[in-house]
Amino acid sequence: MRSKVTEQEWKDVLSSRFWELKDEQTKTFAPFFLSYYDLSPRERRCFSYCSVFPKDFEFWRVHLIEMWMSQGYLSGSQNPEEEGEKCFQILTMRSFFQDFGVGFDGRIVSYKMHDILHDFAQFLTRNECSTMRVQVDMQKRERPSVEKIRHSWLSLAPNFPKIPTLVFDQGNLRSLFIDCASDTSLGDENMVFFHQNFRYLKHLRTLRFRSSKITKVPEQIGQLMHLRYLIMYESMYVQELVDEVCDLCNLQTLMIQGCSRLQRLPEGMGKLVNLRHLYMRGCYALVGFPKGIGRLTQLRTLDTMVIPKKNEAAYFLSVGDLKKLNRLRFQRYDFEISKCCNLINRSESELMYWECLVGLVLDFGGIDEKEEIRDEEDEFGILEALQPHPNLRYLRITKYKGTNLYPKWMMGLDRLTGLQIIDCKQCESLHPLGRLLPSLEELEIDGLDKVEKIGDEFLGLGVEQAEAVSFPKLKVLLFYNMRDWEDWEGTAGTSLQLGVMPCLKLLRIENCGNLKSLPPYLKLTPLHTLCINACRMISQSLQNSEEEFTKISHIPRIIIDGEESIKIRVEHQRQ
Repeated sequence: MRSKVTEQEWKDVLSSRFWELKDEQTKTFAPFFLSYYDLSPRERRCFSYCSVFPKDFEFWRVHLIEMWMSQGYLSGSQNPEEEGEKCFQILTMRSFFQDFGVGFDGRIVSYKMHDILHDFAQFLTRNECSTMRVQVDMQKRERPSVEKIRHSWLSLAPNFPKIPTLVFDQGNLRSLFIDCASDTSLGDENMVFFHQNFRYLKHLRTLRFRSSKITKVPEQIGQLMHLRYLIMYESMYVQELVDEVCDLCNLQTLMIQGCSRLQRLPEGMGKLVNLRHLYMRGCYALVGFPKGIGRLTQLRTLDTMVIPKKNEAAYFLSVGDLKKLNRLRFQRYDFEISKCCNLINRSESELMYWECLVGLVLDFGGIDEKEEIRDEEDEFGILEALQPHPNLRYLRITKYKGTNLYPKWMMGLDRLTGLQIIDCKQCESLHPLGRLLPSLEELEIDGLDKVEKIGDEFLGLGVEQAEAVSFPKLKVLLFYNMRDWEDWEGTAGTSLQLGVMPCLKLLRIENCGNLKSLPPYLKLTPLHTLCINACRMISQSLQNSEEEFTKISHIPRIIIDGEESIKIRVEHQRQ
């Protein structure tokens, strides 16, 4: 109703024929019919498509838009992704979606549909969409009518032996989603079945496998000439992607995520001239990307990049090659560079030209144990070379092997709101992050085994900075798995004079067994929640020391080892 601005428009709603519906089911949907027919034809198709997913399914905004594209709902536009965003926003504004999940940049990344709206969508598409949980032998049951089915979702129960043959009777099928309850649901015996029947799915535009046990994509997939959207998600046994995938000349989206044993991509990837979105996150066994990817000039999305080993670098895509892909946009996701330790040509590795890059993951893991471990200068030189644009909002550094973790470019990240430092085992100290990163809102430190002490240097404040504020916007502070961390210091005098973490809401400390005490300045922060887990020494100190407990007595919610610590408060009150 928010779009109705005149009295006549409101009267038209009141006199709508939908209020006169006789059938009980359609009468229930009367208010939704009003909203539905107020949408444009494109928006109606996009909403109706969501009926193929099961109830309570979590949609990801960008992937749903890519599915809409694959079905041709956004055709006729020079920028279908932008049209999809507009459509998504309209459906969101009209409350067709709910339970929004928000990304690090504040944008909605996922959502769900209310059950009654899902029922309404299925009512609209009752002859076109099918959602089926396969638990028994479907061959022995009465076969449903499949002549008009366009979109089908199959949820396979564990240990289910066969995909029902009725799937391949749906000659006009446009979308097929196969969701496995476990890796026992879909194995190679079913893929043989696919080999024999793929030719019946010749109109398929969208194909999604999840958690399947297949070891190889069938060669017959190259026959699906209309396929525009292909997902293999968490298929951990797949070791290679067949060359026939490169025959899918209309393919727009290829997602091979969580396939941890995948070792190679086909050399002919450059033939996928219409590919716009390529997702390869979680494919840890990949040795590199084919050079042909550098020729995909339509590519908008690339979520990861693998740096090949020195002796193989000439055969694979380099970071410098990505400069040719001038349509790449990174606003929708964080970009991961894995196996950074293999980087050779540092002059081509600078990321400064990617002004639109908002999230960056630098993963230095990937050296084989038999190989020589890099020295500190070599490791730090690579980190210095991977300089991002100052617009960066989120940064994660993992498995870095040097001792100096803070390159010069870090002090220029004035807009950075999230920082994660994970499994950097050789790092011995934390630099003055409180002063270097004025916009930081979330900070996670995990697995820095050699850090023994965190002091005032962490805050980045000195005597000459009387008016300065340390971590002026920090809301969440997390410490995990700090094996040798014993002391967290900070003088109360400094804290009274200077501002320290004036926005802090959550502090979580886990598996830091040697930490003895908390800093005095915590009692001056507006902390709302303190979580301490598997930290034996500090837990005992809070129970036995009045001085230690005073530092946290103002915090409304204290959770120690999974339990609300009301008992500690009572004991100290008695004392």
